[in-house]
Amino acid sequence: MRKYFYSIFFALALSSCSSWDALDKEEMDDAPVDENVQARWLGEGKEKTEIGEDWWHAFGDPELDRLIKKAAIDSFDLTLARNRVLLAQKELSLAQSEGQISGELNLSQDFNRVNRDSGTNKEAIAGGSLSWQADIWGRISSLSAGALAEYQATQADYDAVVLQMVYQVAVAYFSLREYDELITLHNDALMISDKLYLYYKVRYESGLESDELFLAQEAENLRLKANVKDLERLRHLQQNTLATLMGEIPGSFKLKPKNLSTAVSFVKQPDVLNANLLERRPDLVAAELRIKSAWNYKEAARAAHLPDVSVTLTGATDSSSISGLFSDWVVGIMPSINFPILDPTLDSQEAIARVKLKNAEDVYRKTVSTAIGEVQNAIINLQKYEERRLLELQRLERLLKAQEKSQVRLENGLITQLELLQYQREVLASREDVLNLKMLLLSETITLYNALGGPWKISQNQED
Repeated sequence: MRKYFYSIFFALALSSCSSWDALDKEEMDDAPVDENVQARWLGEGKEKTEIGEDWWHAFGDPELDRLIKKAAIDSFDLTLARNRVLLAQKELSLAQSEGQISGELNLSQDFNRVNRDSGTNKEAIAGGSLSWQADIWGRISSLSAGALAEYQATQADYDAVVLQMVYQVAVAYFSLREYDELITLHNDALMISDKLYLYYKVRYESGLESDELFLAQEAENLRLKANVKDLERLRHLQQNTLATLMGEIPGSFKLKPKNLSTAVSFVKQPDVLNANLLERRPDLVAAELRIKSAWNYKEAARAAHLPDVSVTLTGATDSSSISGLFSDWVVGIMPSINFPILDPTLDSQEAIARVKLKNAEDVYRKTVSTAIGEVQNAIINLQKYEERRLLELQRLERLLKAQEKSQVRLENGLITQLELLQYQREVLASREDVLNLKMLLLSETITLYNALGGPWKISQNQED
């Protein structure tokens, strides 16, 4: 089953990634193809680099490492996932116990009184039995194998929750640090605006300027202050999101402000990524295991139509007193064959099992397609965001030079305050764009590793 599905879908993955031009040549002759993006996924003649363990340490932020470690212990989602693994483990034990020998022992004392003169008759009775069902058609072993595959799939689900937890914590942390830096940028812009405000206020009070420029600068100050208040609100909300992800009560969790640019470094991406990295994605592993589980349950439902053979060993004894019970025993062995006939539930159960198997196969196909798409999208986003960030850095450099020259021209009375204000707004907007692009690059880095399935090595600390 594993070879069958991987041979189909990873062939599709390879053909869709390494032969991108050939795949779309007929239908998209005029569409631009970025070979650099293609090479990031599968490149010919290049060394294929795998992903190292605990790669998020490469961001260089001990605070992020601490938050991920804490969330791995206290996260509500991980706690629920551990509970689901434990439940599946108990269900596996229950399924495995069905094919084992079962027995029972009965011991009783019977008091019978016929009439007033005859007195009371006492009779002690002991009996027991041992039963075993032969798994001739593989029904019991199929049930056990299905439960085992489901248990393993639940473990893969746990790994998927770990992946998602790290992704959510990292993205929420990056957003928080972005808000910290945006607040800093707006406060810096507000300081410059305050200086202009005081400058025009003095000139207005001295009768050298009209109140138009003074009021315009005051309005700009109020706009920046309102933006700072809104950013502070968003920061508090993001802090509450982080608290929830780490299993803490929102409102009690606090992080000191720190700018994104100084706190977090970029992670260098491998030049080429292997398509076989997708094999370790937890959702792919879980989907494949659920095909195996559904197939075994379908086989168990099919075998339920066939006769089953069981053997029962019984023993019984009775005596007028408990002390004499074990002096005389009657032992018997009874093999039996049961033929299930006229049971409509068996047909229904087999039909349900077949539908579940078909559904598991469809889920697997969808999961493979989604995984390939997520990797492709993350690679494209990473490259294009970086190209855009470099262009925006160049734009910011030009704006800063223009702002510096406009400041001199303003002091010499060659331009108006409104013209300088426009430069300041453009500089602030450009800095916000550069910061947002860094946030997007960091988030897409997390997305890429999340799409490739890890690796993640966080212990479950669950009950055996």
